[in-house]
Amino acid sequence: MASVQKMSKRDLSLAYPKSAEALRHMAAGKRAFGVQQYDKAVEEYTSAGLADEAPLILYNLGQIYRASKNYEKAIRQYELFLGRGKPGPQVHALIACHITTMKAELAHAASTAPPTGPAADQVGAPTNHRAGSSTTPDDGHAHPAGSRWTTTRRIALGAGAIGLAAGVVFGVQTRGFKDDASRLCPTTTCDDADKGSQANALTDRAARRATLANISFGVGAGMIVGAAILWYVGGPSATGSASRTDSAIIPHLTPTFAGVAYHGSF
Repeated sequence: MASVQKMSKRDLSLAYPKSAEALRHMAAGKRAFGVQQYDKAVEEYTSAGLADEAPLILYNLGQIYRASKNYEKAIRQYELFLGRGKPGPQVHALIACHITTMKAELAHAASTAPPTGPAADQVGAPTNHRAGSSTTPDDGHAHPAGSRWTTTRRIALGAGAIGLAAGVVFGVQTRGFKDDASRLCPTTTCDDADKGSQANALTDRAARRATLANISFGVGAGMIVGAAILWYVGGPSATGSASRTDSAIIPHLTPTFAGVAYHGSF
């Protein structure tokens, strides 16, 4: 929960609740989270949410669920926070990366999970117990190959495209703020104090957008490279199903690092 402490000073979506009761529950939840008592932490933050509607409570619930690897509930809480809190671009980009990472993990787990039962077209099919015979029914029909666009490939390419698109948007915003600052103060010093203050504010905003652009480009480019790897290891098998290679491309974003990591076995 400490990853956004610096940003919370500027982002109103991370403001603490005003209710004393909510603050007490949050303090208890924070203590429980610190010793990995996640169920207790969820209980306390839920109580805080009943006492106060501060968006920060939703964000912290998302953090707890993510830490306990309950990704579906974590994504739900993060999405509620984005909708109600309307965070600024820095917090929004961080949470969007968390959501992308968890969705990739969920898709990877689903693609590598063992089958839970027989295929629908094999239910009730007669079984041949003769020695040396195959138990797979032969209906005499050719079965089409699986789609080349497997879930693994779609995730890698989609996340890469989103990252690159976000980088372009932030880059355009950076240029716009710099141009506005230059129009206010064409030289390094301004005779007009008000214009100088506005120019400095625009320059600061341009620097923050530039940082977000670099992060987005880094993650997006990494995901595109990862997609090239997954094009081979994530393709459909001869039976028409996705390859069972245990692999995934996972983006990683912190206040000081942006990139992706590949893990898998062949």
